[in-house]
Amino acid sequence: MREIREVERAQRALARCVAKQACGGLAQSRSSTSAMILAQVCMDELGRRCRISGAGEEASVVTYAPVVAAALSGATLRQLSYWRSSRSSEGPLLAPRVHRPRTRVSYSFLDVLALRTFVFLRAQDVPLQHVRKAVRSLGEMGETKHLSAYRLVAVGREVVWKVSDESAVGLTRHPGHQVIAAMVDILAAFRGARGRDVVPLLHPKPGVEVDPEVRGGYPVLEGTRVPYDLVAALLQDGLAADDVSGFYSSVWPEAARGALDFARYVEGYRGQAAA
Repeated sequence: MREIREVERAQRALARCVAKQACGGLAQSRSSTSAMILAQVCMDELGRRCRISGAGEEASVVTYAPVVAAALSGATLRQLSYWRSSRSSEGPLLAPRVHRPRTRVSYSFLDVLALRTFVFLRAQDVPLQHVRKAVRSLGEMGETKHLSAYRLVAVGREVVWKVSDESAVGLTRHPGHQVIAAMVDILAAFRGARGRDVVPLLHPKPGVEVDPEVRGGYPVLEGTRVPYDLVAALLQDGLAADDVSGFYSSVWPEAARGALDFARYVEGYRGQAAA
């Protein structure tokens, strides 16, 4: 995991450096052209090393920083911190799946799915105590899979496990009893508890997609493996969207603008924590 992150940090730094050269009016010179070619070769090699180091287990090691997990789930950074805290007598509501002690907190794609469920339930006025009780009830029933494996929906202020399209089981008022509940698509956009729109998980912005089979679900430019933040960084440094294809030939201008839009959306969650 550490090697993959170091590779991607190197990619970002190299791309930003060359973008600054291009935006400084040197793009037409021979030295700048050579630099751009060298940068692309280096980035290709770094990408190759990244794929090799993560071969066969990429989906399990590529993770999100808390701010990206917050943006994709609709939770605030404070909620993420509270929900993963082990200080309460009840323990964490959701401990990040691949986090290691004494390392930076990171979330997996499955964690984000579970977080979206919690955010949706809270938006339906389900008390946090009921959400916790639902999680405990699953454990008491012998259900120990990752919480993303369970389709939890609200019936009034109660939490119900939608076992299948035809069957649902109560988890709070009468745990284990059959109930009637409607299905909810947690991947689609929905309105959060404070009236904030939560983006569709698989296509959070035009041109940006999230696919668990591509980089473990890290947001990339549609139809590519290029992380959104690499392209957003280029545009933030002044590179025109039409020129991004000089760095990533598969990225079209509209997708590049979508990457910048999503980057600003993510930063909005960071700013929310500082407010």
